[in-house]
Amino acid sequence: MSRALAIALIALVAAHAPAAPQADAPAPAANAKEPIVPVNDALARIEDLKKRVSLEPTEAGQRKAADELIAARQQLIRQHADDPRLPFWFADYAEDSFTIALPSGGDVDRVLYGLSGPEPRRRVRTLVRDMLVASEQAERTAKDSLARTGVDALPMNLSDRLSQVERPRRIPLLRALAEVLQVEVGEFDSTKRRALAEAAIARVETLLPELDDRTASVVSRYAGLAAARIDDERSANRLLALSRQKAGNDEALATLADLAALRAAGLLRGPGAAADAAGLLRGSGSTARRLALAELEARLRRQEQGEAGSSVHPEGIAAAREWTSPFTDLVRRCTPAEAAPMRDAAITRLTMVMNDGITLPEREPMGLLAVANARLDAGQDAAPLQEQLLALSNDTHLPITLRAGALRALARIDMVNEKWSDAADHSLRLAREHGSDPTSPAAMSLAVRISRELDRAADGSDAAARARLEAAIELAIAAFPEHPDQPLWQLERQTLAIEAKAQGRACKLSDRDPAMQAPADATTEWLRARRAAALAWLRLRDGDATGAMAALDASNTALSGASASRRLAVRVAVLAELDRDVGADAELRAAATTSPALLSQHTVDRMRALLPAEQLPLKPSATAAPDAAAARRLRDALEMVQCKDATSWTLTGDLLRLRGEPQAALVAYERALATAPDAREVLLGKAEALFTLGGEQRLAEAMGLHRRLLAGTEMTGDAAQRDRAWWISQLRQLQALQAANRFDERAVMRVNRLKALDASLGGPAFAEAFAALPSVAAPAGAASQP
Repeated sequence: MSRALAIALIALVAAHAPAAPQADAPAPAANAKEPIVPVNDALARIEDLKKRVSLEPTEAGQRKAADELIAARQQLIRQHADDPRLPFWFADYAEDSFTIALPSGGDVDRVLYGLSGPEPRRRVRTLVRDMLVASEQAERTAKDSLARTGVDALPMNLSDRLSQVERPRRIPLLRALAEVLQVEVGEFDSTKRRALAEAAIARVETLLPELDDRTASVVSRYAGLAAARIDDERSANRLLALSRQKAGNDEALATLADLAALRAAGLLRGPGAAADAAGLLRGSGSTARRLALAELEARLRRQEQGEAGSSVHPEGIAAAREWTSPFTDLVRRCTPAEAAPMRDAAITRLTMVMNDGITLPEREPMGLLAVANARLDAGQDAAPLQEQLLALSNDTHLPITLRAGALRALARIDMVNEKWSDAADHSLRLAREHGSDPTSPAAMSLAVRISRELDRAADGSDAAARARLEAAIELAIAAFPEHPDQPLWQLERQTLAIEAKAQGRACKLSDRDPAMQAPADATTEWLRARRAAALAWLRLRDGDATGAMAALDASNTALSGASASRRLAVRVAVLAELDRDVGADAELRAAATTSPALLSQHTVDRMRALLPAEQLPLKPSATAAPDAAAARRLRDALEMVQCKDATSWTLTGDLLRLRGEPQAALVAYERALATAPDAREVLLGKAEALFTLGGEQRLAEAMGLHRRLLAGTEMTGDAAQRDRAWWISQLRQLQALQAANRFDERAVMRVNRLKALDASLGGPAFAEAFAALPSVAAPAGAASQP
């Protein structure tokens, strides 16, 4: 009796008093301490509870509401035992037990068809016992009420109803139903069970002609099961055939009649024969019908194999024919649209079987999926099943929906064990290989989220994590166009593509604008800020400082890691390029406090980007002066972080010097010399700045620095020591003499000695510079003098 059938409202009562549920036998006397609930209030509450049972979406909720309803019914009878309507209330109690309490949670059907565990059997046994007690009490109190005379006599309307409907038909029917159910669930010896069954069946058969078809189908079904329980095959076959006939085109009733026939066959001819018959009934029909038949066939197969199950297993999951195989066969026969819902419904059914204390065979596909999901739902370790699930996911002989179910279970196991990359890979595979499965959109969303977080944790530096994220985004956009996350995915696709360009890395994703506007949230703003930072970088690289600043200004600064670093690098460069006051920029001021080393690094990196390949040119650049502002702004940035790094200040000095700011360059070189007083590159840079500024004093200081640099190698015969800096020092000393009008024969002798060391005078560039020196005739034999 399913929920749909709990309505097999006994037609005889349709026009009479309201029904109510039950749970425990009614107590005869009210508790003196119990607050008395007025009759009308109690009846109204009973009606509300009956509606609640029908609206509860879960089986547990149905049972709970039914228990509350039963308690309310008991309280009414207990507190108002002297009410003349008491016989009707007892009958209502019995009827509600049959039509509401017993069907709630599907318990009574599972018990009657051998599909339940001990707890549902206990509950059904209690309800059936109390239904029988209530029907007997209804019969007794009806008889007593009709016997009253005088002032105690019932009103005519109640008396007529008791004598014409309740006592001759309704109450006997309820009692007969309780008795036939007792045959199945009661704890009797065989002799008592047979006596009870024969009496109950006889009572039912006298009432059947008066019942409508729907009620007759329900009543004859239970009576047929009772007959099978006592091995009365003739009565069982007759009553169950009648139940099927009376069910007509009502699939729910017909299915229950078929299940009852199979249950009876199992009792009469053994589970194997019944299971074979179940296979013949598979056919088509609703999901509920096919599931119910598959479950009963599976239980019969298990009973046939013995409580321990078969010990012989053919190799390979697909070949195994365990007792749960009817569920796998059921999924095989489904249409593509039905397969996944049927799979999930079958897993639910098998989970209920497990809850009965029955061990499922893990080598059979549906058994494996049910065990894995049950363990995961219960917070238990399902990792030992991973190898089998992986094999199932790769078994091309199985329906794709079972393979998809295996991948879903694998992803769940990975997440429980915090194997996030594996969870992403399994979810991505589910979405890619089984896009039509109803779970694939959720799997796709999960794959993207996990991949995004893994990439974010690695700050974009893990090539494998970034490749997984890009693959997930590519698949998500192409395969799930109707997914609600599509706008976000498109934004992320564009962001990843622009970042790849900024990194100079190949990427298959397109950087075209998203077709849809992603809703504003933290993730969206984060992606937009990343996109802006990468776009600003590209524009700066292309020489568009104004466009780069516009990109930065259009986004927020809610970034961290590589993206925040890129944004800061672009901001430093753009502010310098546009000649903005770095000290007035709020973002740089904040970075100077929170990330001074990073700000210093980006400043130096920008300096290196602006420096030419040769930092010691022989001739000043004619185009250097217009870029001096950028050099000064970068110097200001180093000042802001109070940089004390010699390398940073050396680069600053070089940049200022090459951008036509030799005086400012000198200050930078002095900063560098404060921490690196003997650094050759700093001394060279300072000497070059002094030489550029000119003047007797500065030239003298420059010559002193060059002599210091040449100390010990002034006329070295080791060619390896005569690098560009060595030649610069030689040339600058001679040029200083020229500038001071002191270029004499000794200077010529020096040039000749350099020619003797290297006829090319350091190469074409230096030879040209040496040739530009004044031509002073040397005295005879001067070249040979030491």
